[in-house]
Amino acid sequence: MNANKLPFADSHALVNRPFVVVAVDTETVTAQASMLRLPVFDQAGFDAVPADEYVASRLQELEFGTASQALRELARRGDAQGVQATLD
Repeated sequence: MNANKLPFADSHALVNRPFVVVAVDTETVTAQASMLRLPVFDQAGFDAVPADEYVASRLQELEFGTASQALRELARRGDAQGVQATLD
């Protein structure tokens, strides 16, 4: 998706600090720049962005890992009823 077409409400500079550069000829130059500027979505804009399939897949993997970790702990303790209750 083209970033210029995204429905941003505003943007905020996260890093907005002056910096000083000393050139080879020792001339000092001070500059002010927004080095990192991220867009801010309103709710409608956020809802308009399609879900990223890769991100959704990774989130499912994390959810499975968390759930299976709980099941492993129940099984390690010998809690067959707890395992079954979790699976149901």
